[in-house]
Amino acid sequence: AWPVLRELAEDWQGRVRLERVNLSPLTLYADRDWAWRTARDVAASGPGARLGGFVHSTNWDPQALTYLLQAAQAFDLDVDLHCDEELNAGAQGLAGVVATMTGLGFEGRVVCGHVCALAAKPEAEAFALLDAVARLAITLVALPVTNLLLQDATAGRTPRQRGLTLVKEARERGIPVLLASDNVQDPFCPVGGYDPLEALLLGAAVAQLGQPFDAWSDAVCRADWLGRAPGALPLTPGAPADLVLLPEADAWGFPSRSQPRLVLRAGVPVRGTPPAAWLRAPSPEELAA
Repeated sequence: AWPVLRELAEDWQGRVRLERVNLSPLTLYADRDWAWRTARDVAASGPGARLGGFVHSTNWDPQALTYLLQAAQAFDLDVDLHCDEELNAGAQGLAGVVATMTGLGFEGRVVCGHVCALAAKPEAEAFALLDAVARLAITLVALPVTNLLLQDATAGRTPRQRGLTLVKEARERGIPVLLASDNVQDPFCPVGGYDPLEALLLGAAVAQLGQPFDAWSDAVCRADWLGRAPGALPLTPGAPADLVLLPEADAWGFPSRSQPRLVLRAGVPVRGTPPAAWLRAPSPEELAA
């Protein structure tokens, strides 16, 4: 699958940016030689590849995490982790990432998805951990659909906890926070789709996010937060006209009424049809106004 995904990334270049991550259990990285071989193979497989791992209290191993980050550093790779996907206050994944990055002087970007356990920790501990995260090149990604469906889940019982990480508190500290989708329409999560605006709509309701358009739309737009350096802000002179236009939406109800959509690549419509009113020449009265 790995080389096939690279071919797809090349075929879709300019339309979809596909990044590849090897989601390997943390326990495999306990073998230092395996960690180095895997990092070497990932790095050699071409651009858009990240070293990844699944970090959970059931497989927690600080030495394995050290080897993972050392291998990534040795081969100049960024890292993407499924981290602390549980409501266990004792989960150590994110804290371990902070400690290991600090100890190694890790120079790349580490993306930590889920980090649900932050919501289960005592506030003082969680806030101190977020303060430490803010000093490092760490991006947090919340997955509203998957987290809501899987966290605090017991058959026949209505969940009491929302399962979402501390997105507001992270944002207040300047930590890059993204909203996205993980498993959808599979045995883990039979509902949902890979629609960023669906994730934002659900995230806005679950996390009670105020002003989604003005304050949180960047949580589904800032792909550069997955890399090492911030990208150029959109809609600046000379920037590519890569846009999604929502003719029926407005800033007050966003992201509701997000259909239909008009997708532009380099200013050219590639999906959807512009509304007729947009193509009509303005009348003299409209121009005068």
